[in-house]
Amino acid sequence: MASSPLLNTTTLQTRDSGEERVEKKSAVGRARDPSAHYLEIALASAFVAIPVIAIIIGLLAIITSHRTAKSDILLPSAHTSQGSCSQPSFQITFSATTLTFLASLLSTFAAYVAVPLMFLLSFRIARSLRSRSKGIAHELPTPYQAGLLVGLIGGSKKRVSPLSAELTVATCSLSCIVALGLLCQLGDAWFHKATQTILYTHIGSSASPVQAFSRTMSEACRLSYSREQFMYQNREPSLADRLPCTMASADQSYYPVNSSEGYKLAQGASGTLNNITTVLVDGTAIALMVPSNPRPSLDWRAKSIGVTTQCENIAKKCMNSAASIGGLGNSEFRCPKSLGFPSDFSGSMGIYQGGSAWNWTLFPNSLLANTSKIQYNLPNPYNFILQAVGTEQLRTSLSKDPEMVVVSNSFFSNTILRCNTTIYDVIYTSINGTVNIEDHQPSNLNMSQSINGPTIFSLLSASSKQATLQSFVQSGFSYALFSSDSVAQMSQSFANAYSRVTLAFGSVALTPVETLVEQERTESLVTCVPKAPLWTLVGLAVLYLFLALVLTIIAVRNTSADVADIQSQLSIHGLAAKSFEAADMTDDILNSGVDNHIEDRFEELHGRFGSTGVRRVGFTTRSESGWEYQVVRA
Repeated sequence: MASSPLLNTTTLQTRDSGEERVEKKSAVGRARDPSAHYLEIALASAFVAIPVIAIIIGLLAIITSHRTAKSDILLPSAHTSQGSCSQPSFQITFSATTLTFLASLLSTFAAYVAVPLMFLLSFRIARSLRSRSKGIAHELPTPYQAGLLVGLIGGSKKRVSPLSAELTVATCSLSCIVALGLLCQLGDAWFHKATQTILYTHIGSSASPVQAFSRTMSEACRLSYSREQFMYQNREPSLADRLPCTMASADQSYYPVNSSEGYKLAQGASGTLNNITTVLVDGTAIALMVPSNPRPSLDWRAKSIGVTTQCENIAKKCMNSAASIGGLGNSEFRCPKSLGFPSDFSGSMGIYQGGSAWNWTLFPNSLLANTSKIQYNLPNPYNFILQAVGTEQLRTSLSKDPEMVVVSNSFFSNTILRCNTTIYDVIYTSINGTVNIEDHQPSNLNMSQSINGPTIFSLLSASSKQATLQSFVQSGFSYALFSSDSVAQMSQSFANAYSRVTLAFGSVALTPVETLVEQERTESLVTCVPKAPLWTLVGLAVLYLFLALVLTIIAVRNTSADVADIQSQLSIHGLAAKSFEAADMTDDILNSGVDNHIEDRFEELHGRFGSTGVRRVGFTTRSESGWEYQVVRA
């Protein structure tokens, strides 16, 4: 190394005269062609624009093409079953992982665009330096500022207080680019935090309902009543002239038609076509006939039949005192006309027969006539009285109820329930398993008497063979009496049981018909893409595109032979070539052939090493100034 020739301080000082020779030769040499720099400008612009455009288009395309379809809600309360995002968002059926990955890709890419953007800006800076080099010298950057300028153009993130105009432009531009990248990272973090996955219920309508969830009078009942109408062509048949279509007679005996379905419904057995549910409407419980085992995802509006019974215990008002219960014998009662009866209503409670006694009767004078059939063809609504003697111990709270008649120190209790039963034509909705009644109107007599027929017949029948349904009513009353804590609870419990039994055995009069409205609920996991973070990222991406476009235009407008030459030297390579390459060697290379790149200023890239070998850069120490650069050949 010591024997190698050195490019010492004296040699470096000769560079000024070398520069003059290069300038003179360039004046007579060929013109520098800046066209190659247009390709570099295009590549730098494309490096910024293409990834940003691709990411944003991909992000928006995914959101646009996978948005959840708008629910066609036909039933007014169906929207309550839909999932909702915690903030204004786009709901899409696409993986949240992919969306957050694209957002991360954008923020990561933002950290690398400073270099190409500063490269585009360097053409404007080069033109400015060319202009100022011909003017006042003090407007040019100092050596230290020139080093900073080269570092900033190379993408350095160091911030300094600018002193020259070019340094100000470079520093401000790089600061803006770095700040924009930081905003992208913050937007990405916001997007990640706000993006969520929810369980969404999409509701789709059915143009033509295919389910038969409505219930109406069967064709058999219609034909039965039509035949009776034909038999009495000259007059309207009275209610006493017919038997309900749900009853049949043979050998002077009457029995319910096809009662097997009624027994199943009354027992709550599975595998039946229908089911009975109780729905509250303004505090009134209505037993409603609904389809059995529908698809859980199906919502619908349908028409059906409902039965409601309301009962009141009037034993206190009809008996003089609890002492009137005469042990195991008869107990007299008298209900005054003021309670709403057509006249004073009196009688005796049932006689104790092995555990309990009860009696069911219609209100007196509520029938149209005293015929053998008229008692089965009641108006709608109709009233009845249930009188019963309980012979088992009641719950303490019930026995102490002021409205309950209980013999002191005895298990015996008297109950007189005054009840009213109404049959309704009902329009109801079933949404997400919840049944609500939209409208209910009293049914006509054809329907009401068909529904009431089997229960009324059995309760009024004197023959045990024809009174098979009584056990269901008795069971309902016994459950209400011995499981209730108050008279009000007991009355309501029996009323609900009576309505269910009536509807269960009257269901043979009904047939399925088409549902009024249907809609299907489909549950799926969807991604909530928050609008605010999304549009923030899109806005930042548009700023990048706008910045790249503006800097590209500036670079193209400021590109010339001289500017391209200066711009190529505003780099670390330019400083290295200026400092360590021989001026005459660089001058020969620049004028010997095609030259459009800063690399052309290095002799080793052309294989022109000379007889002394390639130039090497090292350091040497001097006692007066410390360590300095040195150039050697090896």
